[in-house]
Amino acid sequence: MIKSKLQDILLQSLRIPTGWTVDWNQFYDVEPDADFLIEGLPNGDVWELFLQDLLQLKYSSSNLILDLSWIPEADPNGTYQLELILNEDWVNPLITFQSRNKNEIVNKINRLLLEVVSGKISI
Repeated sequence: MIKSKLQDILLQSLRIPTGWTVDWNQFYDVEPDADFLIEGLPNGDVWELFLQDLLQLKYSSSNLILDLSWIPEADPNGTYQLELILNEDWVNPLITFQSRNKNEIVNKINRLLLEVVSGKISI
């Protein structure tokens, strides 16, 4: 088991192109199945880092939101859910992607951000 302090846990590194703004970021560089004990969290439970509201990025020129969640929140059996939302229409996301693999999610985020900026995702 790896022991760490909450303040030593880094946010996940992302490649965010010009035009995107970060509204919310609690997406930590922690694998879902990592065996961590984290000082500063209730009972040291790493699952407290896996929240419904992990990351939200906005692309104002197209009224797009890229939203990352862990669903169900703090559940070891959960999964990441990534959604691309247009005009705050949360019921009908343009793109939805789920995975338990953090690297898959990071790659998908980086790819979607670039595709929006380059116009490959038409809106």
